[in-house]
Parts: sequence; structure tokens; C-alpha cells
Amino acid sequence: MSEMTAKILEESLGKTILMRLRGGKKLRGKLKGFDQHLNLLLEETEDITNAENAKELGTIILRGDKVIIISPPPRQKRVGKRACVQREPYLMDK
Repeated sequence: MSEMTAKILEESLGKTILMRLRGGKKLRGKLKGFDQHLNLLLEETEDITNAENAKELGTIILRGDKVIIISPPPRQKRVGKRACVQREPYLMDK
């Protein structure tokens, strides 16, 4: 795992992230932990593949090789007196 990947995941601990998995599934959950293989421990996880019919999955361990994209929570930057939200999806692989 690269240093940048670890940094982004560490900054996302305790926050809600979005993931796209092999096979087309999309999940949303609170990141509670990860390891060097990018296995993820998620709480309050939902399968949002079908946005109209989201399924609650609860606490899960997601195998790292199933993840294609992780979208961390937006970062806030200060511009003058205002905070700007910047969202950068993080590509795992294709």
C-alpha cells in the first residue's frame, strides 16, 4: 500500500466513505479500520447499488481485492472566511 493510500484512509477513519466493487455493487459505510491488503472494516454499511432500494448490511469486513474505487469524505479547505468542500475519488485499480 502506498503512503498516500494509507494517509487518505487514516484521514477517513470514523467517516462515511463510498465504494464501488467488482461486479458493479456500490456500498456506503463508516470506515472503522483497514490493513495493508486494503481489507476494510465498515460499520453502518448500506448496499446502494439500487439507490431506490438501499439494503442495510450493518458491520462488515470487505476484502480489499474486491474494491475498485474508494471515494473518501470531502475535504474542507479554507478560502478567505469560507470553507470549500473538495471531493477527490481515489482509484484503487481498474
